[in-house]
Amino acid sequence: MIRYLLSAAIASLIVLHGSAIADEVKGFALVKVQDPKRGSIPELIIAHGAAVPTSSATQTASLQRDGMISEIYVEVGDQFKKGDKLLDFGASPAAVVAYKQALTTLSSKTHTWERKQQLFKLQLATRDDVESADKDKSDAESTVKMLEEIGSIKESEILEAPFDGVVSAISVSKGDRISAGAPLMTLSRHRPHHPERRRRGGCASPR
Repeated sequence: MIRYLLSAAIASLIVLHGSAIADEVKGFALVKVQDPKRGSIPELIIAHGAAVPTSSATQTASLQRDGMISEIYVEVGDQFKKGDKLLDFGASPAAVVAYKQALTTLSSKTHTWERKQQLFKLQLATRDDVESADKDKSDAESTVKMLEEIGSIKESEILEAPFDGVVSAISVSKGDRISAGAPLMTLSRHRPHHPERRRRGGCASPR
């Protein structure tokens, strides 16, 4: 009987000890040792938003002459293509009057110069008289030429879009009389909308 009990106790110890060893074995894993190497880790950035034009992407449109706004073909927020009509700029009443006065003055000075030439031939006028009349005529011609070159008397001058873009602001209204160089409208270059932008990169060096 004693032998039987002793054998049973030994058998129980063996079973319990074997079970504990099995549990310990389950907790182990194979590990591979390797020297560290320098490399890169991908970096992902996702951004959402709308494109906003920078100051370098905007342009203020103007014309270097006096005039009047005859027509405006766009509104704020409108998109346009290069060459599209934006605004019709015509001669102001004051510019028309100034040009007519310049033409009248030129006609008068030319007539005086011709008369002085004739009187000089008849020895009824001096050379100084002729030279003075010639200078007056030359000044009148210069005034008319200047008004014509700057376009003050143009009935219509179309402001065209210099690039593809959008109208950011309009500084004038139809019928306004504008001086040379005054801002007419602000134009922004068209920028494509990027709802999502991804950038990959980054570097990690294990120590």
